[in-house]
Amino acid sequence: SGQDYEVKDAGTPVELDDRIFLWERKEDILDDMPEANYVIIDAMYFSTTTIELFTKGLETMKLCGKHDEVRAQDVDLKIGEGRDESKMKEGMKMINSPSYVNEHYAGEKSAAMISYNGARAALKVIEGTDSSRILIGSATNAESVAEKFKDEEEIHLVSAGSGGVHRA
Repeated sequence: SGQDYEVKDAGTPVELDDRIFLWERKEDILDDMPEANYVIIDAMYFSTTTIELFTKGLETMKLCGKHDEVRAQDVDLKIGEGRDESKMKEGMKMINSPSYVNEHYAGEKSAAMISYNGARAALKVIEGTDSSRILIGSATNAESVAEKFKDEEEIHLVSAGSGGVHRA
């Protein structure tokens, strides 16, 4: 809507209106988050990759903060961070990228994935709450996320950011 908003201190969400709050980067996520409805948004890779995998038939995914954690998982598909197949981390079958899902997903049912921003943001929210409703959001599922939360009194959008910086 072109609305201006004031950037807040770390650990404080931006109030976009009386029911929608924006956590601008994963570094703002507190150890103890309010119980609420959350949408984790990492627009470039994590969110869209996750949605593509589940759309194509994935049933479960373990989110990891490090490649070693992914390697240790007993899953069908191990997804690493990186933007170039020639630099794929050892033990990974696929890169955290929606285009790789379309090219390399072979119907696996379980996966573990690292994402420097999106997965780590999701993990921080999961670990910081007890019973919050947490969805993954992207341009590819924005309509269904909006539909699920249309009647909720309060929604927290969590932008993963990148390298400690807020990304619009």
